[in-house]
Amino acid sequence: MVRAGRAFDEAVKSAAVAHGWRTGGGGFLYRVQGDYIYELSVTNRRERGETRGRLSVKPMGVDPVFWEVVGLSELTKKRAGFRLAGAFTLRLATVAEMARPTGDDETVTATQVVHDLQAAFGQHRADY
Repeated sequence: MVRAGRAFDEAVKSAAVAHGWRTGGGGFLYRVQGDYIYELSVTNRRERGETRGRLSVKPMGVDPVFWEVVGLSELTKKRAGFRLAGAFTLRLATVAEMARPTGDDETVTATQVVHDLQAAFGQHRADY
């Protein structure tokens, strides 16, 4: 996966934060909604000329059960963003994926993908 430049990353972050997403260490974008944690991921695949987006989710209660089983219940004190990529966490399930051709301005495409993923987030929330 080829990462885009700083302007691309800032466009993704700005659009996501405008929709209520939070940033975590390592550039993660996440949101806790009710009993679920969601992750938003947008990457520019320059070699393919496309910008890809993914929306993933998992129940907030899954990791604490796992931590209890493996004897690491102290991890329940970690902030929500830790559940995305911290040690001893379970993976999220992908609920939406999309790709758009990267136009002349990759920051515009990045913003469009974030808006598309936000719509998928709204639909997923409506389903649950």
